[in-house]
Amino acid sequence: MMTVQGARSEMEVLRDFLEFIAIHKPDKIGGHNVKSFDMGFLRERGAKYKFGAPEADEIVDTLYICRRMTKEGKLDVENHKQVTLAAHFGIEYQAHSALDDVKAWIEIYEALGLNKTKEVKRSALGF
Repeated sequence: MMTVQGARSEMEVLRDFLEFIAIHKPDKIGGHNVKSFDMGFLRERGAKYKFGAPEADEIVDTLYICRRMTKEGKLDVENHKQVTLAAHFGIEYQAHSALDDVKAWIEIYEALGLNKTKEVKRSALGF
């Protein structure tokens, strides 16, 4: 296994993330391809370290939402990659930079009209 000198271990980071989720009990967990990729990764790695998987009432996955919107004729894009969606909505960002990916996801989420409650402002998340 390759490690980065001075970096925390995978187990430590995963434990802290899952602890954060357990303490704050979010109603929703969101992301792009989060249902199959991220949640699968967290379940698999959680099992490896004997941790539970993160829980939320709802998983908001913009990949699935955009696929559905395309089928319904509400969205016309070449594919459903986050970088493609960002370009479609005029959002510039550096793909695969963790912070930029999150910022772009929030803007895509808002551009799709999914943030109707506006209860959580980006500024409250530090963006």
